[in-house]
Amino acid sequence: MEIFTKEFSECSEQQIHQELQENGFFCFEKALTEEFVSAIYKSVEENRFGVNNNWIRGVYTEGQYYLTHMLAVSKEFYSY
Repeated sequence: MEIFTKEFSECSEQQIHQELQENGFFCFEKALTEEFVSAIYKSVEENRFGVNNNWIRGVYTEGQYYLTHMLAVSKEFYSY
């Protein structure tokens, strides 16, 4: 599975460097492929919630959701 779009992969280092110098940041909309983003969403959804469960899952606390172990539960995230 491709992680980055062709357009992002073809972006020059010089362009990135120039924008960092001028703006302090570099932004590229749609750098990740739709397929990759969908796979990440699927991994999160499959590991969304678990309490008293002997597996790595996300948790809700005070209205905020945390999934801190994406590297452990998502092959796609690990590849990223």
